[in-house]
Amino acid sequence: MTHDLTRPMRQVEGFAGLLGSSMHSPGHALDEASARHLKHQLMAASEMGALTASLTEFFQSSLPGGSPQPLDLNHLLNRVFQELEPQTRGRQVALTHDPLPTVQGDRQSLHMVFSQLLANAVKFTAPCPEARIHVGVHSTAEHHLYSVQDNGVGFDPQQSERMFGAFNRLHSGQLFTGRGLGLALVRRVVQRLHGQVWAEGVSGQGATFWVQLPRQEAEAGETVQIGAGQTEAEQVGAGPSERPDPA
Repeated sequence: MTHDLTRPMRQVEGFAGLLGSSMHSPGHALDEASARHLKHQLMAASEMGALTASLTEFFQSSLPGGSPQPLDLNHLLNRVFQELEPQTRGRQVALTHDPLPTVQGDRQSLHMVFSQLLANAVKFTAPCPEARIHVGVHSTAEHHLYSVQDNGVGFDPQQSERMFGAFNRLHSGQLFTGRGLGLALVRRVVQRLHGQVWAEGVSGQGATFWVQLPRQEAEAGETVQIGAGQTEAEQVGAGPSERPDPA
């Protein structure tokens, strides 16, 4: 199915690229209007390819994940922080987290959830001179409740449920790029893991995304120190944030 979805767009991109190369070769002068049209065609094909990849990931998120295994979330989160470095380069961004538990979980699914939520926070703190993003945790006998809190642009609290729908976007596409599938993907995966996800925010005052997942009896190592991958600057303000009582 994945191949069937992506193959046509790869062909469009490939043929458009070959056309551009041939028209720029000696003896094939390209007029300004044609060059502009070809550029737009290549951009549209690239965007369609990215959208197709996102849709494929969305549909695959309903499939069963890998077998649960012991997973140190401190290590996982530090890896996500490193993957986000290209998006934070040149900005003042403090990415911090509480000491997180080691859980029994599917690595790929949990990596996707935290990666999407943190990428979302990085995106919507872009206008902030100093962005602060913090991952917290509160554990009970039945659940782990994780929070991803930022000081970004926030959102209208009356729209908090709408943002988890596919292709629903609360902010202008001219200011914040995206395809409106990230949070829908998070909810789909969290529900497959028998958990819940919701959001709280105020326009201009940041947002907090909450993920509640059931706790496994076989879990171990509740208090693990923050990973050594964080710099001293990243650990500023790493204290726990205010949290609502777990559901």
